[in-house]
Amino acid sequence: MTFNQILVPVNGSERDEIALGSALSIAKYSNAHVMAQFVRPDVRYVTPVVSFSLLPDLMADISRSAKQIADETSRTARRHFTMAAIEAKASIADRTKDRKAVTASFHEADGFVFECVAQAAKFADLLVYGPLGEPEDFQTSAGFAEALMNARRPVLITPKKVTGPFRKAVIGWDGGHATARAVCAALPLLTAADSVEIVAVRRPSFSQMEEFRDLRDYLALSGIHATKRIIEKTSRSIGEELIDAATGSGADLLVMGGYGHSPLRESLFGGTTAYAIDEPLLPIFLAH
Repeated sequence: MTFNQILVPVNGSERDEIALGSALSIAKYSNAHVMAQFVRPDVRYVTPVVSFSLLPDLMADISRSAKQIADETSRTARRHFTMAAIEAKASIADRTKDRKAVTASFHEADGFVFECVAQAAKFADLLVYGPLGEPEDFQTSAGFAEALMNARRPVLITPKKVTGPFRKAVIGWDGGHATARAVCAALPLLTAADSVEIVAVRRPSFSQMEEFRDLRDYLALSGIHATKRIIEKTSRSIGEELIDAATGSGADLLVMGGYGHSPLRESLFGGTTAYAIDEPLLPIFLAH
């Protein structure tokens, strides 16, 4: 199993460099194509919604200003893309016809970020994000949730640039379908890792023998001989437990299921995914 196409949503921020550099590094595993996408807001969506009609001149000024900002942001995002491609020695091509080398392309779309990202994600084997940014960066967070929840594509979110194969990967195992799907999607990364450990938080319904055996047997089919560990549940959230277990063991990748509950519910009441992506301490691979 390999990654054929990796999608990187870009927005002209410094986080682009982390996401693009990571995606291009991962693309080297299988000579994948990296597609960077910048979403240009439709000027119709940036006009203030008020109860009275705005003067035509004022509306024109708002549209002009929005276009100027989008143009500048697009140039910055494209510059980040070009520099990352040059550094990774990737060929820049709109479409790749073979898999002899890593290729990359830059695309623009108009509209809402979450809709455009979900559309582009249809034929992406993986989406890569840097840190999602401040909570008020709604567009980026919405695009991330839409790709994960509705487009059902796996996502890697990383706080720093990935520069090579992961040394140690931890699978945060809960026996659920989302985590199993994440494991299947992450196989290209897991097979390249030096070691893989399965970590589970003990729970009343936990069946150690059956759940570990099935997962380890599946990984063994790809030549992955994973170790296992059960950690005790404390007063902290499961997200905190898993991240502490991963970082404490020296792991540089955590694979886990994403959004067992709705993103809104997790943001309001807390949840494993919400905690994990808030301020990730290591790259986290998620699937829903």
